[in-house]
Amino acid sequence: MNVKDDPSNEEISELQALLERQEQEIVSLRDSRNSTIRKLHKAKLKVIKPSDEILKMAANASPMVDVFFDLLGEDKEAIGEIISTIIGVHVRVLNTVPQYSISNVGSMGVRLDNYSENVVEAELLEDSDVFGEKGTLVDIEVQNEKDDLDFRAFYNGASMIINKTPPKMLYKDLPHAIVICISSYDPYGDGEVLYENIVADKKTGKKRRSPLAEYFVNTDNLDRFLNAPDLRENKVAALMKVFRDADWYDEQFPAFSARKKLIHETSEGVMEVSKELQLIVNEQLKLIMDEQVKKVNEQAEQTRIADMRNVKEATGWTTQETLKALKIPMEQWPRYANCI
Repeated sequence: MNVKDDPSNEEISELQALLERQEQEIVSLRDSRNSTIRKLHKAKLKVIKPSDEILKMAANASPMVDVFFDLLGEDKEAIGEIISTIIGVHVRVLNTVPQYSISNVGSMGVRLDNYSENVVEAELLEDSDVFGEKGTLVDIEVQNEKDDLDFRAFYNGASMIINKTPPKMLYKDLPHAIVICISSYDPYGDGEVLYENIVADKKTGKKRRSPLAEYFVNTDNLDRFLNAPDLRENKVAALMKVFRDADWYDEQFPAFSARKKLIHETSEGVMEVSKELQLIVNEQLKLIMDEQVKKVNEQAEQTRIADMRNVKEATGWTTQETLKALKIPMEQWPRYANCI
């Protein structure tokens, strides 16, 4: 490279400034994308008319139904009670977003059932290894179908951390994240209502520093712990009962119970759940119909090609002569050039 071809300090500065602007645009685009997704979803709901069967399903739904939990998750106080009960440390929720999408460029994105940003009071920090001084990101997942919850929790947690890590951050300053999985089955089969997956040394059992902590709770074993001597397990079991039983409320969780009652026992709440359920059903039906139409079109195309071959063989025409005789538009000729 000649000296005259070397980039100037001014060019380097311009490129660095451009890169920083692009990085900031990516962050802004993530936030804007989630806002657009929410607006699109609400627009779809406005034109939904639930069937009578869907209305009955909605009237009997509990927070273990995804769409019910989504509506419940719009309440910061309710989410705060869930998180505080499960992790054993009182939190203050700064914001909460149901169905929060994270796009991981070049790899699988995730959609979190409930995403929130939380802080604890300064005096409580030393009592919790899972909270950073600047707060903690929390994902709450409600799961009814058996899945690889361990891997799902890890991937969701890592995605939250990466999504909220600005360029040039030191590793020690990485955001802290918590993933809470609430399942209708025991994920480990050990008969517990609460499992805490916090990084610890295998030999000494001592906790190790990690930006990610995972909690797995379930409604399958709650009855065993409703009268447990351990107050935390007892309270977690009580919370799981409110999750599992549609008509059950608990004064230990006033915000959660109030929000649940509003959704479960008012016509407006039942209608909201109904519309969400109907939207899911409609979209699933559309996928099925689209797949059926695709198969019919593929079969029709194969029949059409077979007919073309028969005509070509019977007449001895060339491909072009056959296509012309059958009045196939010329723009479609390349599609059949090697098929008949």
